Amino acid sequence: MNKRKNKRKNKRNRIAGLVLIGILSISSVHMVAANTEGNILMIGQSSEITSLDPIAGAATLQKERTSITEGLVTCDDNFEIQPWLAESWEMKDDLTWTVKLREDVMFHDGTPFNAEALKWCVDRLLSTESSVKDVADIKEVNIVDEFTVEFVTNNKNTELMACFFNPDFCIYAPSSVDENGEFDTLIGTGPFAFESFDASTGELTAVPFDGYWGAKPSVEKLVMKTYTDANTRALALETGEINFAADVPFAEIDNLSSIDNLVVDIEPGARAYQATYNTLEGPAADVNVRKALAYATDQETIVDSALEGVGLVANGPLPESMAWCDTSLEGYAYDTDKALALLAEAGYTDSDGDGLLDKDGEVLTINILTYTSRPGLPLIAQSMQSDFSKIGIQANIEVLDWSQYADRRAERAFDIALESNTTAYIPSVSFYFEQYFASTSGANTCGYNNPEFDKLIADCKATNITEEKYEYSKQMQQMVNDDLPVFTVAFYSTVFVYDQSVKNFVFNPASHDYIIPSNIAIEN
Repeated sequence: MNKRKNKRKNKRNRIAGLVLIGILSISSVHMVAANTEGNILMIGQSSEITSLDPIAGAATLQKERTSITEGLVTCDDNFEIQPWLAESWEMKDDLTWTVKLREDVMFHDGTPFNAEALKWCVDRLLSTESSVKDVADIKEVNIVDEFTVEFVTNNKNTELMACFFNPDFCIYAPSSVDENGEFDTLIGTGPFAFESFDASTGELTAVPFDGYWGAKPSVEKLVMKTYTDANTRALALETGEINFAADVPFAEIDNLSSIDNLVVDIEPGARAYQATYNTLEGPAADVNVRKALAYATDQETIVDSALEGVGLVANGPLPESMAWCDTSLEGYAYDTDKALALLAEAGYTDSDGDGLLDKDGEVLTINILTYTSRPGLPLIAQSMQSDFSKIGIQANIEVLDWSQYADRRAERAFDIALESNTTAYIPSVSFYFEQYFASTSGANTCGYNNPEFDKLIADCKATNITEEKYEYSKQMQQMVNDDLPVFTVAFYSTVFVYDQSVKNFVFNPASHDYIIPSNIAIEN
């Protein structure tokens, strides 16, 4: 991890000097804000907190960013799962997993974490619609004894245990709901216990849990504040209103790096900037148009200029840090001649000499949809718009907040939905491809439907042989590269800024954004 108190080196060296550390063993972080009284961890949250109920979309907040809840497993920097609340597991037969639980864990209300509580929690998640439920493919959860459960799947899934790293599988007590089954308050097993939530301000507070089974926090309190605007988040760091935040505007990095009490830490991870094409209707329904738009996108300039070096050029759908990444893929290096040739093959030429490509009297227009919560996305959209204009393509950009974007994306009201997606939210070989490209996945917004691809996913999940999994993955990577329902523009790097009294913050590349470790402390 590269921590910088002073002004940065040149932009090209910004990523080169980073060391990717991905230990998630909930290790240690020490924090203090310049103007914050007491031993309080003040975190600036980028998205609005609308609920505390994990199945209502708050699971990532509860498990990773506040550590109020935990999961059955964790994940190391090689994307390999490790025990956490689950002590051990084995695949009993093709459809059954037996999982042994830790016996020294209690919920924040003093009740024991056991097989009965786990079954209740997982059953509640399985009663809702979610993409992670589809990936896990759990048919039922059975209690074997007080600290042993069996998970029965509908189909053979050798990657089931990796699914439990996803925050959606965070564990909370049955007492979190009232007598009518309505969510009441969050009661987890994590190092922090929920204290309060102010819906009007979006401020959440949590305090250390004395009965925690692992290393205990030494801070007095954790406070999560909401700053949906990245510039406001940066200002809050500068004034000491908060002492930890992620995803500040790239234009503010130099300024924040020059402030003596702040550390700027840029971490490359498994998250990607992706151009999701509408493959069902509009110009992008033609694979030649999709490939032409990829060739017309200057990835190097996007990373170097638009993202100011905070990112890595992508040559395929997966980062090279994954053992199953196919590094031999031929990507779509910037080539306007190839782009124009493919567009001509699709019927788009400048028929009237006005500098714009057209077909059947209609100018080729690409509608790019994106959102504000990831600072790099609008910048990439602007670069793509400029790149497209150079070869006669008209591009319109619409930048929305996340909820509006999600609605428009669900309606497929786009030619390109420019978004940031994680490739390792579940650290398994098949996850990324099943999540975004399986014909049955609710997260498949590109409209890709390929029975051969679906079979590769099923075959990958069914085998226990690592080499076979990697081979299936490489076939899927090649298929995505050829059919191009999604074009990966660059891999995401997360910008963390925190007070210099923060010690030992460890980034996990498989996390949604970051994970607050258990023995967090403030050290002046």
